[in-house]
Amino acid sequence: MLTRKLLACLLALLSMSSTGLSQTGYYKLEYELNNSEACVSSCPKQMSGIVDVPATARLEGHEYPVTSIGSCLFCYAFRDCRGIAEVRLPNGIKKIGQESFKGCVRLKKINIPTSVMDIEHSAFRGCENLASIDIPQGISEISFNTFEGCKNLKSVSLPFTVKNIDDYAFEDCVSLTDFQIPQFVTEILRGSFKNCRSLTNIVLPSTLKKIGEKAFCGCNGFTEIVIPLSVEYVWDGAFSQCKNLKRVDLKACKFGGGNGMFEDCDALENVENLNLSVISRGMFRNCKSLKNISFGENVSCIYPDAFAGTSVDVLNVPASVSNGLEYAEYYNDWKCLKKIVVDSSNKKFC
Repeated sequence: MLTRKLLACLLALLSMSSTGLSQTGYYKLEYELNNSEACVSSCPKQMSGIVDVPATARLEGHEYPVTSIGSCLFCYAFRDCRGIAEVRLPNGIKKIGQESFKGCVRLKKINIPTSVMDIEHSAFRGCENLASIDIPQGISEISFNTFEGCKNLKSVSLPFTVKNIDDYAFEDCVSLTDFQIPQFVTEILRGSFKNCRSLTNIVLPSTLKKIGEKAFCGCNGFTEIVIPLSVEYVWDGAFSQCKNLKRVDLKACKFGGGNGMFEDCDALENVENLNLSVISRGMFRNCKSLKNISFGENVSCIYPDAFAGTSVDVLNVPASVSNGLEYAEYYNDWKCLKKIVVDSSNKKFC
């Protein structure tokens, strides 16, 4: 009974739409009509070169405005059209649907009109030759996997209206150098900039609240990180494997950091005024150049394996610490440790 109802619903949806063709060069784009507006539904895989998407499409003897790319039911528009080099979108496009340009490996250039208000997930995933892109005002989120694997993407301009950068949005954008996080962003989520190894500098905005798991993992161009006071939590491995990171400023932070937050940052030498409430497991594991750490007054828990594989030889335990040090097994991989000095006013340890 349930299957019949679902089938009936699908048939009803299909009956409300209409499909038509419009000439674009030798090949034709296919459209679907929905609520008196046309959506680009598919593109012949043979299409190549420059594609001009028209502002209107003639369907069933009438002209309708083209307002979306690949946002109709089960439509992916230009997905895997490997020969396309440039796409010109008309003003009036409101939405770019999920996976609309995914796998367009030769796409180098596309304009995003100011009328676009929504870009769905994976829209440009795997566009290996896309060089730059400007996102218009009004877009509030860079959805998950939107630009993942855009290996030649060097420049991205985001508007101040962006609030969230979602999971893996720019993962493996290995050429990305010109990037500024908008000032009102509150969340940079899991793997957002993972392996963006050409990024040399990033300024985290004062509105930022969350940094996701491995958000900046493998960003080898970083030499310094300053985390603002507004940040409430940093998840596991957020800045791990940043091979050229030398300095970390955490003095404004009082949250409990994630495990392995700076793990395998080979060049990290100094961490000043480390004021996180919890120095979690593996936080600085295998930061082999790390020699000096100073703690702030907010530290309540230190897990010894946070510094396994570092060059720190003296651990100065502040009076505020009440947990973590009792786990003796976590000292096993801290080969350079020679001395533990506990503040005389510490009520838990001596």
